[in-house]
This record gives sequence, C-alpha cells and structure tokens, in this order.
Amino acid sequence: MQNPRPSYQNRSGGNPRPGGHHNYNNNNNNHSNFNRAPPRASNNNSNTAPRTGSNAVPITPKDKSTYNCYECGVAGHFSYECPKKLAKTAANTSGPAQQQRRVTTNKKFAPNNPNNRNGRLYHMNAKKLRKPQTLCWIFMNFLDKFVVVFIDDILIYSKSEEEHEQHLEVVLDTLREHQLYAKFSKCEFWLKEVGFLGHILSAGGIAVDPAKIKTVEEWKAPTTQTEVRAFLGLAGYYRRFVEGFSSIARPMTQLLKKDRKFEWTDKCEESFQQLKLRLTTAPILVMPDITKPFDVYCDASKIGLGCVLMQEGKVISYLSRQLKQHEQNYPTHDLELAAVVLALKVWRHYLMGNRCEVYSDHKSLKYIFTQKELNMRQRSG
Repeated sequence: MQNPRPSYQNRSGGNPRPGGHHNYNNNNNNHSNFNRAPPRASNNNSNTAPRTGSNAVPITPKDKSTYNCYECGVAGHFSYECPKKLAKTAANTSGPAQQQRRVTTNKKFAPNNPNNRNGRLYHMNAKKLRKPQTLCWIFMNFLDKFVVVFIDDILIYSKSEEEHEQHLEVVLDTLREHQLYAKFSKCEFWLKEVGFLGHILSAGGIAVDPAKIKTVEEWKAPTTQTEVRAFLGLAGYYRRFVEGFSSIARPMTQLLKKDRKFEWTDKCEESFQQLKLRLTTAPILVMPDITKPFDVYCDASKIGLGCVLMQEGKVISYLSRQLKQHEQNYPTHDLELAAVVLALKVWRHYLMGNRCEVYSDHKSLKYIFTQKELNMRQRSG
C-alpha cells in the first residue's frame, strides 16, 4: 500500500523548515497546513530520511588509519584508546589512597534516575575529595577545650601539669596522624606565661605585650591624618584594656572625617597623652570561666556608650563606642537600652546559655519586659 503522505522529495519549495509551512497541495494560497508536523518517510523511497528501529540505516565505522590521536599524534587509534593516556591514568590510580570513586555531578545524572540516558558520571580522585587539612579542621574536637589555633600557631593550655602532659600528648599524636610536623626550634614547652598575638597570657590573666607598650611610649604626636589613623589602629587593638576608650579618643577621631581640615589642638594633645598613659598602665584582665555567672555593667551619655564585663568582681573586658549621627537625637531611655543591646551582642559568645546580671543606672529599663507597647527602635534593638 502506497503511503498517502508525500516524501521529502515530493514537497514543493525545497527542504521545509521545522514547524514551518508545508504546502502539500502545491497551492500557495492554502495555509491550513502551517502547523502540521513533517511527514513520515516512505519505505519504498530510497532517498527518504533514515528511520529508527528495524528500518535504521547502519552507520559505517570510522577508519582509524585516517585520524591522528590528539594525545600522541600517531594514526591508528583514537585519543581514548591512546596507550600513553592509559598508562598515565593507570599511574594515577595505583595505591589505596589513589582509588577512584564515581561521583555524580547532578541529581538528574544519578545512576538510578530513569532520565539519566547518557549516564553522565565523572571520575574524581579520592584524594581530592578529602576536606582541606587546616589546623582548625584537624583540632576541631579540641578547640576551646585546651587548644587555640591561629593560622599555623598552636597554643595548648591546661589547669595542672598532669593535665597539660595529657593534652600535649594528644596534640602531638594528632599531628603525627595527619603527617604534620612542628619545627622543634620554634616550639616552647612548659611555660608559665607565653606571648600570643600581642598579648601575654599567664595564670593571672591577659596583659598587653611590653614590646607594644614601648612602641606606644616612643610614639610622637601625629602631624597628618595618616599618622593619626596609624596610632588609633594600634591603640584600638588594645581597647578592651581601656575603660571609656571611645570617649578619650573622640578628639582624634574627629580629625579623620572626610571634609575636616587637620588641626592638632590642645584637646587632641590631651587625648593623645591620656591614651598613651592608659595603654602603658593597662590592667591585667582575667580569663572568663563559662561555668560561672557574668555581670554586665552598662552606661550611656550624649557622647557614647560604655560597658564592662566582669566575673566575681574582676574585669574581663571593657567595651565602648561613640554615638552615631542619628543616635544623638535619642532620648535617655533609648540610649541606655542601646548600651545594653551593644553589650549583649558583642559578648553573646560568653553570655548565651549562661546566667548573667545586667546593671544600669536607668531605673525605667527594669520595666522593659512588662511594657505594653514598644516603639520601632526598641523592637528592632
């Protein structure tokens, strides 16, 4: 039986565009077949397009002798069959640490997915799938227990010598397990106090490094904004040791404004000398104990906010900052509340999960939890 639908050769107007106008009746005025699908090919016509299934035209394999390999440039094989490439792959997959794993790159290419017709799986080296061997990752189970890590510096602390011996053994065994080594000439053991990141750590607490104090004592009065910024950068690193740091440094920070002309006044000189004195006579701060309750003291003024974190009557840290431009219009109630919010945000890693008492000289704050209506500023705080 002859196929009633015409073949590709019988169509008028040459090869049709997919989804375009196929004029089967040779009538240029007939547009009824505009969206009709392309016709099927006839089985009796040898010039028709090939079909799939039992009528598929066999594909002649390529002659390897006419192609050059991309790896070695020799004819006779394709690049995936190249002996040079196969030898290189075999060398990379030798040994238990270099075993390869099959890793799917996307969910739609998963092996059990019925839509995964191409089976797109990629081989990745098992060594590359490991997590990066950073010291923080290696000592993850010991951080903040008896180990502190900063880049490549490892600090081990303990309450007794017997405990310190066990901690030291654990750390050295962990380094050996990950094939990491420490240079003996750069290591110090069994110290009563140690310098770490510009601080002196001991059983008594945290103190400022004397070398940094000597630099502050020899610092001359700044003459440019750059020198003011450099001095405040060094002093600001130890601001936790200075009570009311922002209020003392306010005359100098005003010189750093964009359109402010540099003018070193008597107030700036007084602020500079007072900061030097406070830093050279900085107190020793105690180490916090998260098993004991904390005391937070907050205060506010028209200049800035100030807070003190204490434990058992000893200072752990000072905190202060200047008021922003819009905060200068706040009422006293909101300023006092802003100081409390500042302390709870900055020291939240100490206070969360522990008992703490907040002290303020503004009595109306004690009714903040029972206040029926809060303004937008109090809600967002």
